[in-house]
Amino acid sequence: MHRFVLRLLERYTRFSVARPAIPLLVIAATSGLGILGARRIGLDASFEALLPTNTPSVQAGLEARRRVGTSDLYVIAIRSPDPRANFRFAEAVAARVRAWPETQWAMDRIDLGAFRDRALLYMDLAELRELVD
Repeated sequence: MHRFVLRLLERYTRFSVARPAIPLLVIAATSGLGILGARRIGLDASFEALLPTNTPSVQAGLEARRRVGTSDLYVIAIRSPDPRANFRFAEAVAARVRAWPETQWAMDRIDLGAFRDRALLYMDLAELRELVD
């Protein structure tokens, strides 16, 4: 095997010295085909790509994409000057969303710790100026 490889390399070297354009053309053609082929390669980095296609999670994501164009969680933000009205309205919205037949679960409260740590980033500029004053 070792002799065969050495003989093959020797023949290739002689051939390349005698006709240098042919190996360069072969290398250029192979590179071109590789570049064209690489353009068609795609990478799906989503979590759903790791799951089998018939799992409920993937099916729910596909259905959400079909209906609304995204599989992201549906988030409703409510804001008014009256916190009690916000709370009542959020509970009413959550109750209505829970009644939808396709709703698997609805969450009407979240841990606000991350928002409290960065509260100033979420304030309107006018409110932030009032706070400074």
